[in-house]
Amino acid sequence: MIAITNFTQLIMPDVVGCPSKLIEMVVQNIIFKFCTDAWVLQRGIGATISGSDDTMNNEASVDLSTLSSDNLIPVGIVEMLINDEVVTLSRLKSLTHYDGLAEEDELKYYYFNGDDSYNLVIYPVADGDTLYTVLAVAPKLTATYVDPTLYDTWCDAIVSGAKYHLFRMPQKVWTDLTAALLMQKEYNRFVVDARRKVRKAFVKQDLAVNPRSDEIWF
Repeated sequence: MIAITNFTQLIMPDVVGCPSKLIEMVVQNIIFKFCTDAWVLQRGIGATISGSDDTMNNEASVDLSTLSSDNLIPVGIVEMLINDEVVTLSRLKSLTHYDGLAEEDELKYYYFNGDDSYNLVIYPVADGDTLYTVLAVAPKLTATYVDPTLYDTWCDAIVSGAKYHLFRMPQKVWTDLTAALLMQKEYNRFVVDARRKVRKAFVKQDLAVNPRSDEIWF
């Protein structure tokens, strides 16, 4: 694991006078945002469905509490296989259910349920279905150590994002709106690049993987 301080040390020389605790907090937020925007950090989990709830559109839950022990939370699904076949998913951002929703088309729906130890709720599914899910995850905002991938591969993205937020803070000795604009463009470029790499890795979905898309709001 890599300490958050590895990122802050790269930022401090450019924001002289900024408290190290503030830099650390901004880095934590940017890491969470980058993982949520680009889905660069992933974990795989398998399960067999038992006890689906037919009163709730044949809904079932998969326990994701092991993520919490690693200071991770789920932020999306990159790919899901049910009975060894890739399925199309739509994310529900509300726990509101509508009768017959899942029967109206061939899509399957999911949401994450929980505050700390999460469950993945998906429907419609049947008892005995086997699931393999590639989850997009992000470190909790309180995490002081993160996956080495974020440092080895995406350090520049996180540093540029953190600098953008620090430079744009008003009336600070380190405020620099011109530099902030440059860092924002740099960060956005990294996000686009990261999304492209995620899509390329999952070509079986015909490039359908698109972070923060296919979400249904009720």
